[in-house]
Amino acid sequence: QMVYKQLTKVNCKSRWMLYWEEQFERDIDWAGIFVNFQKNKILENRIKMFIWKSLNYGLNTNEKVEKMKKSDGWCAFCNAEKETIYHLFCDCDFSKPIWYALQRKIQSIPTHEKLVFTDEIIILGCKNPYINMIVAYTKWTIWTTRNSVVFENLWTDEGSLYDKIVRRIDNHIELINCLNREKIPQLHW
Repeated sequence: QMVYKQLTKVNCKSRWMLYWEEQFERDIDWAGIFVNFQKNKILENRIKMFIWKSLNYGLNTNEKVEKMKKSDGWCAFCNAEKETIYHLFCDCDFSKPIWYALQRKIQSIPTHEKLVFTDEIIILGCKNPYINMIVAYTKWTIWTTRNSVVFENLWTDEGSLYDKIVRRIDNHIELINCLNREKIPQLHW
């Protein structure tokens, strides 16, 4: 929590904050982003830590591991580009269809706004805690699946990964609804 308070008082940015600002060509409200994830009561702490690491380039992507001479640096899924956090979650031909399918699923619900998963929402999140939950669990599942490919040589296709993501989100929504019937509105998608 100290980090969040310091970010609101001091205008010091890490090199990764500057990297994302350059990537999205705008100043980013980092304190707001960190507070959105920290105060999100529907995310598990391990997922919050994962999101924080992904924003600060703390995930050991193949590009990062290549610098340690332990990888060739190429994407574990497509093997077509260097595996950066941006590529893995936004630009990879393996993960793009998953975001598109989730977007269609959310848009098919009459009570939800017409959401478009832009690269910025995928990386930085948004103010809606439920959309952040979907983004966070999708990124987490992509990351854990990527690790299964790298460390256990267990391959999966986009359809199976999408089904796994939807099941994980459905289970989390069911848990939220069971534990917080009065605090959080019923989630259905």
